[in-house]
Amino acid sequence: MVAAYAHRYDAVWIASPEDAGTLLQRHPTLYPVLIHNAVELPPKPIRRDDGATLLFVGTLGYPPNVEGLSWFAKDVWPRLARRAGKPLRILVVGADPPKAVRNLARKPGLLGGRTAFSVLGRVADLREVYERTTLAIAPLRAGRGTRLKLLEAAAEAVPIASTLDAARGLPLDPPWAWIGNDAEGFAEACVAALRNPEERARRVERGRALIAAEYDRTKVVADLAERFNETLAGPAGEGDRASSGRARS
Repeated sequence: MVAAYAHRYDAVWIASPEDAGTLLQRHPTLYPVLIHNAVELPPKPIRRDDGATLLFVGTLGYPPNVEGLSWFAKDVWPRLARRAGKPLRILVVGADPPKAVRNLARKPGLLGGRTAFSVLGRVADLREVYERTTLAIAPLRAGRGTRLKLLEAAAEAVPIASTLDAARGLPLDPPWAWIGNDAEGFAEACVAALRNPEERARRVERGRALIAAEYDRTKVVADLAERFNETLAGPAGEGDRASSGRARS
């Protein structure tokens, strides 16, 4: 489809630098323009977490979200629960959860005997949920692009544990999230975050700084509007388009 239709357009926009690189490899004359996904940056997020609440946010009609959450419940959660040293709870937020996700609410807890999973479905105000979250989790193992769930959590000053696939397309140095790619590594990433509130605070500051610099909706929308105006003003020459595209890809 890209080969067939992209040449009809004056500009091609893309949100992930990794995906932009892939497009350039396959279509060297395309020159996609990178515009980051963006989120609102609250001026001063409220934090009132209990040190033991994990949060998964995602569209539950999207198969990689369901697969990642199921993997977390089956393979990561038993390891994490044994090492945490205290009962934990996992909030699952997302519209129209399928049966596989709803059944997590019946999954017996390994500590305290009761289920650790609360499937909340669609939530009107995510900010209230972020306020009481100790650690946001992104256990995805498939998919492309940049994950709004990671950007939102960072903007809301919530620490993050993620797989490499979930963090794909986002800079990780200096570290602002804990990364674990297999069940053992993801459980260890969660434990490390939960046991160290000082490091959580440090990484939260780094995450917020990253959002402010690259993913703040106000800045990104202004940049996008400027580029729309440039495009609507008239077709640029091939040299100008190539130069502009390479600079942003």
